Amino acid sequence: LLPVCLFDGSTKSIAAMASADIICTTNISAGKACFARLQQEIAALLVDEAAQATELSTLVPIVNSRAKQVVILGDHRQLPPLVTSAEGYERGGALSLFQRLAENGLPLNLLQRQYRMHPLIAEFSSQSFYDGRIETGCSAEDRPPPAGFDWPSKVGGVAFVPCT
Repeated sequence: LLPVCLFDGSTKSIAAMASADIICTTNISAGKACFARLQQEIAALLVDEAAQATELSTLVPIVNSRAKQVVILGDHRQLPPLVTSAEGYERGGALSLFQRLAENGLPLNLLQRQYRMHPLIAEFSSQSFYDGRIETGCSAEDRPPPAGFDWPSKVGGVAFVPCT
């Protein structure tokens, strides 16, 4: 497992990447010289959180990796890409490749069981955004409220805190 940020495009770096089973990188780091100098195809490229990445940034690893297969993971019902330019937003810069593919009929596979969130939070998300189709794979006991805060309910660990 090799993080790309440690590589500088040197012959030694390229050899290390070529021998790796898995290379971890961000979309933009995939544009570094070490990727450009890697002469072999990559068997598979996995782009995580693709629904939060701009379409253009997602193209960087796709083009530079010369991957035989590309898998993009994300959730277009969660946070979209952050675009701070009004012009960029107006010109479609806030659209992710994931969202574009979803809108154009590419079949999506929905994760049906979640393990990260407390069941009360997961229930809200499931009902509000996924028509109740997401199940929880953990119990309330697995996700106790963090210590150090006077939680309104000792059961759930959910609170709305005014920040004004």
